[in-house]
Amino acid sequence: MELNLENSKDFPLSDELQEKLLTSADECVMSWSTSDGWPMAINHIFLWHEGRIWTSTSGLKARVKALRKRPVSCIVISGMGNEVGHERSVSIKTRVKIHDDQATKDWFYPAIAAKENPDNPDMAQAFVNLLDSPNRVILEHEPIKTISYDGIAVRDDLIAKITLAAAKNP
Repeated sequence: MELNLENSKDFPLSDELQEKLLTSADECVMSWSTSDGWPMAINHIFLWHEGRIWTSTSGLKARVKALRKRPVSCIVISGMGNEVGHERSVSIKTRVKIHDDQATKDWFYPAIAAKENPDNPDMAQAFVNLLDSPNRVILEHEPIKTISYDGIAVRDDLIAKITLAAAKNP
């Protein structure tokens, strides 16, 4: 029985599970690089929309300045706390476009507010009002490369190999 946990590429998420993770998770970790080359990251609520990850923040934040100079990021989304399962995740290398136009704000604010408050339209509207501030920008993260991991598939494969080995050597 050969068990090899060294190559996580052998256990990617299926396209269906990855899509489910991207639509059901509430939060991602977004990273960028500082002017001195150090990586930084912060948690963001996000929206998966038309093949892109969308986040929002104040345009006054240092990360926005950094992303204007170096418009690349990495987004990590975990299945922790949702139906996909905590042993599953996806890491996505992205190119970032910064939006401050009203048309983008007009569709994004209600969409992210509805995602975060699906059963409470009053709270969703309050969230829209909170987001609609003068310096707010929306970050569009275009996926360039994706690496996913399905720890449940790893576990299932391990159990199958152990069971097979035990059956061969009673």
